[in-house]
Amino acid sequence: MDKEIAIKISKRREANSEILQTLKLYLDNNPQIRFSQALVNLNIIEQELDKQGNLITKDPFYEEPIDVLNRIKKV
Repeated sequence: MDKEIAIKISKRREANSEILQTLKLYLDNNPQIRFSQALVNLNIIEQELDKQGNLITKDPFYEEPIDVLNRIKKV
């Protein structure tokens, strides 16, 4: 196993907890926001426009939580 992947896997639980805390705080501070809207707003779920201008939602299935957490912190 690649060393970088092993490190990411070792941080899954910690990253998942921090993502959940961030999401809870965001929803508590923005009660008008829908849950799925919060996922997009926080960049937990990524969306982009394709070449035709259609909104595409990226599949995060294989993404490690530490990568999601790092993306959230950039928002």
